[in-house]
Amino acid sequence: MSYVISGNVTVNGVPFANATVICYDPSIELVVDTTVTDVSGDYIFTSLSPKTYHIIADVDSSYDVQIQGYVTPESDGLSTTMLLHFDGSDGSTVFTDEKEHTITPYGNAEISIAQSKFGGSSGYFDESSYLDVTSSPDFDFGSSDFTIEGWFYFLSNTKGFQFLIDRRGSVDQTGWVLFIDNDNGLRFLSASSGVWNVDFDTTYIPSINTWTHIAMVRNGNVWSLYANGTMLTSGTTTNSIGTVTANMTIGKSHIGSESYLYGYIDEIRISNGVARWTENFTPPTAPYVVD
Repeated sequence: MSYVISGNVTVNGVPFANATVICYDPSIELVVDTTVTDVSGDYIFTSLSPKTYHIIADVDSSYDVQIQGYVTPESDGLSTTMLLHFDGSDGSTVFTDEKEHTITPYGNAEISIAQSKFGGSSGYFDESSYLDVTSSPDFDFGSSDFTIEGWFYFLSNTKGFQFLIDRRGSVDQTGWVLFIDNDNGLRFLSASSGVWNVDFDTTYIPSINTWTHIAMVRNGNVWSLYANGTMLTSGTTTNSIGTVTANMTIGKSHIGSESYLYGYIDEIRISNGVARWTENFTPPTAPYVVD
């Protein structure tokens, strides 16, 4: 998430663009961002979570810092925090996120033109392949609204565990995970402080050899799990999701070496701070956009 400060702001008469600027998080009493980009006099702070920060300017190199103001960033004004189109040439191992998170493929994960929902290609996962996504606070929802969604083409619906997106820590009871359970049903779990506190377990078994749109949404205290635009289950809870520092995996369990996805993925989008679906809906008919 980013926040831009206009360069024409002054501190004690000194142009703000000429000051050394830091971003300070008073809730943890730490400087959280000293790497700023000065673009035409604007300071751009990156990797900020949606909370209030102190923006501090040192105008005379005396380290006698002066508080310039308070900001609550809005994720560039956008809610999309990850967007994968799985576009590319057949056999490519380059997976690009429009929000520029680093993605590393393992096993035989590759771009394939054999199946595609949009764009002529998708990501292929052969029961021994997955993607590793560098950890980011963009994927930590806390008690905020969120939407996790994507298109999945299953080549088996009888193999038990198939992990779609896994944002857990080094043990089970942290973060969140969207997966096919051992009974082949779609399921979402999340946890905080080492305890599972949200569990949406369904009997819905996705069909094979066809595209299925899956979405998990939080809207206020209402949590809902959808398949092809139909709400499978919903419930109300005030529980939050714990913060995780481990990397996220797509197509495999983050814990252990089993539970690989067998099939294709197209158009994964994660949105932090917005509930994109709050009732039954028609699945998207075009690729996602960053918004």
